[in-house]
Amino acid sequence: MGNTCNSCESTSVVTAKLVFEDGKLQEFSYSIRVSQIIQRNPKCFVCKADDMEFDEYVSAINENEHLQLGCLYFALPSSWLNNPLSTEQMVALAVKANSALKMGARAGFCWCGMKKVDPAIEWRSKSPSDETIPMVATGTHSDGGGFVAERRGKSGGRERKSTTRLTPRLSAILEE
Repeated sequence: MGNTCNSCESTSVVTAKLVFEDGKLQEFSYSIRVSQIIQRNPKCFVCKADDMEFDEYVSAINENEHLQLGCLYFALPSSWLNNPLSTEQMVALAVKANSALKMGARAGFCWCGMKKVDPAIEWRSKSPSDETIPMVATGTHSDGGGFVAERRGKSGGRERKSTTRLTPRLSAILEE
């Protein structure tokens, strides 16, 4: 009962996935040291996605460690190392990682032809009249950075997009 596809899991190669701050994805199907990544990207540090928390300092992985297959990592600018990770930064990274992973997964389709579900991140934007308007983050971004928020529903018969005055309320990030 339900729509499931086990064929993707059985034929997939397990990789360590590294997402850069600009949204670029690099996958490694072999063991690689963090120092090798740092040599190619000297202005970055590598951190494990599972170790990242809202409003907490981001910890760099030791350069002698290897990336673990099946794990997600971020290569972030060195300037982020001694600063807490804001909610906005965390949401933006989640959206970029989602977009990068979708592009790496044959544009969202399993080889059997089933469409994969696109997770969304919902929050509310405060309007001048003290009411909240539901918003949804998508994987698109404007001018090469940030993310686009779309209002749910229509106002005056047209859809609106906004990138200002966002107050994220992240309760969950769905993973495939």
